[in-house]
Amino acid sequence: MGLLGKIFHRFLSQYIECAKMYRLDLNNYSANFKLKEINNFLFKILDKNDIDKLIYLYQNNHNKLKIVKDRLNSGNYLCFSYMDTENNVIVHSRWICKREYYSDVLRKKLQFKQNQVLTLDSWTHPNYRGLGLHRNMNIMMLNWIKQNTNIKQVYMIIKIFNPHLKKIPLKLGYKPIKTYLHLK
Repeated sequence: MGLLGKIFHRFLSQYIECAKMYRLDLNNYSANFKLKEINNFLFKILDKNDIDKLIYLYQNNHNKLKIVKDRLNSGNYLCFSYMDTENNVIVHSRWICKREYYSDVLRKKLQFKQNQVLTLDSWTHPNYRGLGLHRNMNIMMLNWIKQNTNIKQVYMIIKIFNPHLKKIPLKLGYKPIKTYLHLK
């Protein structure tokens, strides 16, 4: 994006919230994407007994840890993670919602069928950024969902004023299905 585009987006984002919903049909998804080689990291799915393992990742942010604990206890979310096996700490998390979710960006409650999920936020500890964990997690998560569940569609919401966020999802096969626009 050129300088004029950046200025335009920065100006518009002060007055407008805009997001696009994307959908990936897992029947058409090929699990053959090459993972970036990263050593000393273990892919794990966390459950409600793992809240203590997330303290390092969320840097003792008590508000975020409360949200995470509520998610893990609800049964409505799955938390995919990478653990640094040398330091025995979780350094990246990626969340999906299985049934319903209120989207602040869309200003509406979303409901999903049994064979649908919504991909939510991810977080990488600042000391572990730039290693390819986020990219690999997107691939590992989709591969795990396709191989271990009956989920057929994966949804994602991306704010339009953060265009760099759509690069990996588009390569993986997500397709835009709806745009939402709200005045601030």
